[in-house]
Amino acid sequence: MDARKRGGLNGGQAVTRGRLLAITLWLATSAGAELVPGGGNTKNDCLVELDVRSGTPVPSATKGNPTVVCTDCDPRCDTGALRDGICRFQVALCVNQGNVAGCTATALGHAVAKVAGTRLAAPALDGSPACGAVTEVAVKSKRARPGKVVVSLRASSKGKPRRLDKERVVLQCKPAAPCSCAGGAPTKLSFTTDVGSGQCGHLDGDSAPAFFPLACGGLYFGGGGVIVPLPAVVPDMGQEMFNTCCSGTSLFLGPTTEAATGSKRTCSSAGCLFGPPLPLPNPAAPPISTCLVNVVAKDASGSSKNDAALRAKAELQECDAVLAAAKLESAGKPAEALLAYSAFVTKYGQSPLADSVLAKGQQLVAGAPDKLAAVAVCDILETLETQRFLGQVDATLPPLLYGCGRAYAAAGSFADA
Repeated sequence: MDARKRGGLNGGQAVTRGRLLAITLWLATSAGAELVPGGGNTKNDCLVELDVRSGTPVPSATKGNPTVVCTDCDPRCDTGALRDGICRFQVALCVNQGNVAGCTATALGHAVAKVAGTRLAAPALDGSPACGAVTEVAVKSKRARPGKVVVSLRASSKGKPRRLDKERVVLQCKPAAPCSCAGGAPTKLSFTTDVGSGQCGHLDGDSAPAFFPLACGGLYFGGGGVIVPLPAVVPDMGQEMFNTCCSGTSLFLGPTTEAATGSKRTCSSAGCLFGPPLPLPNPAAPPISTCLVNVVAKDASGSSKNDAALRAKAELQECDAVLAAAKLESAGKPAEALLAYSAFVTKYGQSPLADSVLAKGQQLVAGAPDKLAAVAVCDILETLETQRFLGQVDATLPPLLYGCGRAYAAAGSFADA
């Protein structure tokens, strides 16, 4: 975001526009673009490339065409950030880039990129690295399956020997998943700033750790000789609003416009204001007191994933598995219960319940090992020993082996018996 200083509070001279390091005020900034080489002959693969914002990393295409994947409403790649079944890719034709090892730039005779009958704007072809103007390409998803379009690129060098670079890049739009948020799919996110209190950090020196406390809600700037009293207090009640789009357990944030929110002070697209003006009085030199206005430099975007919901669902599945095994044990089916306990440890070995399940299984084995000798249990004795269900092997294994011999014989498996 930009910081704009207005004229002094006491008639001081206006200060020119400058850059303020206040990125920490933002949830996120817009994702960057990615150059997509075609994966052909590396000596020529830098002559023409597609520049595109992608929701996922683009794999190197050693075979076939590289595919840029975007999910509908993901603001990292879908400019609209709306759940409307369309991914709006931002793409540009680039030439002579330096990201492909072994490929050297050269003056080009022509460079062309086409998608759905439209030509992308061409950059300078004089041998310097350059990109044309950005073009929006809308790709529709097909309800339950992805939609796609193909961008064809071609460039050839001037003079001889003639160098040729031909590429095809696939832009794929995946439909957004049904929203798993409790209470339905949210459409807006709003937050309001408050005046902080207490200490929210400190400065460390080379030989003086924590030598300077940092107040919550304070803005610090300048060096050791700054004469403005610090920190400047960031005003409260600054409201910011974002569009939201839910896909599965992911929530994507996109910018709002002044027209949509009704105020330049509550929108979150480039040019909107972040909070009220911040006064910077200077008692030592009143004429150079000033006022700071935070301006959004880029359209806001971001994402969050409801990992808590996923974990809660996993914990519920783990609890159900433990209860099912305990129910078998209560029903007088110790062999089936032991198999269920073993299956739990195999599937949920990192679960907080794993130690409790192991203790239950060990208690079951120690109580009456001979009653556990069903063929299904006997088939996994090595696994049970590895999982430590057999406990004191010298005491539990002999009766188990004896019972297993009888179980195999009764089943007609005399070789196993």
